[in-house]
Amino acid sequence: MQTGKLIKKAIAPLTAILFLAFCYLHKEAFRNLTSFPPDSLLCIVALYLLFHLTNALVLKQLSDKINPAGNLLFFVGVNQISSAWNYVAPLRLAQFGSRALLLKKHLQISISQSAAQFSIASIFNVICNVAATLLILFIEPQAVPNALLLTLAGLATLGGMATCLYLPRLSRSNASWMQELAGPFQVLRGMDAFKLLSLNSIQITLSTAITYVLFQGAGLVFELTDCILIATASVLLSIVSLTPGNLGYKELSLTLLGSWLGLEQGPLLAALMLDRAIQLGLTLSLAAIFSLSLQRLSPP
Repeated sequence: MQTGKLIKKAIAPLTAILFLAFCYLHKEAFRNLTSFPPDSLLCIVALYLLFHLTNALVLKQLSDKINPAGNLLFFVGVNQISSAWNYVAPLRLAQFGSRALLLKKHLQISISQSAAQFSIASIFNVICNVAATLLILFIEPQAVPNALLLTLAGLATLGGMATCLYLPRLSRSNASWMQELAGPFQVLRGMDAFKLLSLNSIQITLSTAITYVLFQGAGLVFELTDCILIATASVLLSIVSLTPGNLGYKELSLTLLGSWLGLEQGPLLAALMLDRAIQLGLTLSLAAIFSLSLQRLSPP
């Protein structure tokens, strides 16, 4: 027990030390970002806005099964405010907590139902991103080292996620909290699954486009498959944030993955840090705007 607590406490400082060391080693690459094309920056911001819109559509799709009163802008606001809170605590605890409280306050969706929503969204996220990774491995196995091992791990993950999606539908518990938790799983229909898969596929396309524009602006030499793999890995790493907002941990992991794929380490790290700055600036700005207007956007 003590060892587990020590490991949890050590993750954030160790990540910070490693991250700062990496940044120092590649400080020259950060200077080169001054020549990053402004039109590429605007393109990335526009793509992120579309990404946030699809995130809100996912939340609306799940919430409408419980209470169809919320409009799309309201869900954009809920997502942005909760995303800003994600930078407060690790493991997405603050993100989930703030989102659950907002949905309970404005839509009377219980904490258990919000937990189920969060789980369903995460499961579909994992399924789609692992499937996209497997598609690359099948099409171009030579593009990734140890492709066979990764393929087997991916197939096992897909099986596990499908099981997680199906098991709550079998729940026969009489406990009220368990019924609330299983309810959103049980009302999912084929068309709902199709819509969620489609929205996640759009998000993967948008993430790949963002990565492509980012790498191109940073002067990296890369293939389209690199962009897809980095984009899907980025989403999968965000499912469980080991540090608040996955700060440092995500950038380090993606830099190591990119190096494994043959990308130049310094420019890649610099590009990922620029991406983080854009994400953080956009999230905090939108969260501030919607914090002031969410009451007016919420259902009467």
